[in-house]
Amino acid sequence: MDWHRLDREKTIGMINSVKSAAEALLFSPVSSEAKCTRLPFYDRFLLYRLTNYSSLPTFSMDFISDGEKFIYLDGSDAPIHTVNQIGGLTLTPDTVIPYLNFYFLNVRLPEGEVIILKAPEEAGEIGVYDDERREDI
Repeated sequence: MDWHRLDREKTIGMINSVKSAAEALLFSPVSSEAKCTRLPFYDRFLLYRLTNYSSLPTFSMDFISDGEKFIYLDGSDAPIHTVNQIGGLTLTPDTVIPYLNFYFLNVRLPEGEVIILKAPEEAGEIGVYDDERREDI
């Protein structure tokens, strides 16, 4: 993904848009960075990342936004479904796999992590199979 850093004015605007009274001290323009990247399956929305560098360890929060309303990716599927209902989701043969990767990266499932493999050979590289299963491949 190609991330584009927001300038100071846009960073301040984003911080003011996403912070609640409880989070007022989490992000400041001095110690935080805001950046965005395009998602190929959304026409009107970008992925935004707000990072606080003054804490140890540093931490980031991700949002989907049309530039006005910021929807926090909280680990549930609700934010993604909200954006999909608002509109702008375009699934084509070229965008289905990136969408699935995005979805499973941002939604925590009870079953654990879901990894999309583009080829069976990738399973061995990331240690998906145990020794017995690996011999069958």
